Amino acid sequence: MKRRIAIVGAGVSGLTCGVLFAEHGYQTAIFAKETGQQTTSATAAALWFPYDAEPAEKVIPWALETYKALVDLTKNSRSGVSIIELRQFSRTSEIQIPEWAIPLGASVIPTVPAFKGGFTLKVPLMDTTIR
Repeated sequence: MKRRIAIVGAGVSGLTCGVLFAEHGYQTAIFAKETGQQTTSATAAALWFPYDAEPAEKVIPWALETYKALVDLTKNSRSGVSIIELRQFSRTSEIQIPEWAIPLGASVIPTVPAFKGGFTLKVPLMDTTIR
């Protein structure tokens, strides 16, 4: 019996998941209220950053796999993927750099009067209008 999967949403994430499942032998159905130019993906960029993703022990490993795949896509100038510097600040307390971000080159940003702490990290940015 063929494995089946249903995906809700036809933006970049939904369509990408649909393609990947189909390539791995799943009978794939995508359900969406909006398609094409009506999706958020048609007008918004996507930034890779697993902010407060839970459960972290499951999310972080596949998020790092996604990171590697996106970095590989930056080698193709037509992919719509580039690397930008992300900066995260806090006005209330110091920010601990997430453990997963340290091997990716995250570093502390020196404090200034307006902020108690922060860090910087280079992350993939996807131009979703390319696809």
